[in-house]
Amino acid sequence: MYSIPEHIKLAFFQAKIGVISKNDFEAWLYQCKELEKHLESDAYFELISFSYKSAHRIDFVKLIDKYIDPAEYEYYSLMRKLDEVLNKDMHPDILHDLYYLYCNGYGFMDTLGLVYGLNYAETCINLGKNSPEAKVLIDTYFPEFQFEVARVKTLLESGRVIIKGKDEANNYDYVEIESES
Repeated sequence: MYSIPEHIKLAFFQAKIGVISKNDFEAWLYQCKELEKHLESDAYFELISFSYKSAHRIDFVKLIDKYIDPAEYEYYSLMRKLDEVLNKDMHPDILHDLYYLYCNGYGFMDTLGLVYGLNYAETCINLGKNSPEAKVLIDTYFPEFQFEVARVKTLLESGRVIIKGKDEANNYDYVEIESES
């Protein structure tokens, strides 16, 4: 894996998530002279010669994946989701994401996934995600929901939970460090 500065990693992460478009990422590449210092010439050439305008999204993501650490990306992605979900006006599907993340390996997110994510998903299935009941349900989550998100973020930021990326079965993988009491 390449050793690149945090601000450059951030651009790669945002491009993978879609915060930065392929075209904007390409323009950024040409402007970022610092990147060339951190990559081998073949790698840098691959990035600047890629056909961003005509490439399919999946090919673009495969290219990005060559230059980022999967564990660092998953950490960034998860922290971003946790920040987004604190907004009461968030896109409700993010609550489904919490359930998905729990079911696919992030056991430390059990309360977020099962209490909030699954409960919301069931309400959406039964009543519809645009139903008044679904909107009221989100309001009932606060402030306890905020405390649980803060607890999970603290586990991650303190290093008590270390994201490892994905395992061979494509499930999320992590290590939980027991705290010394």
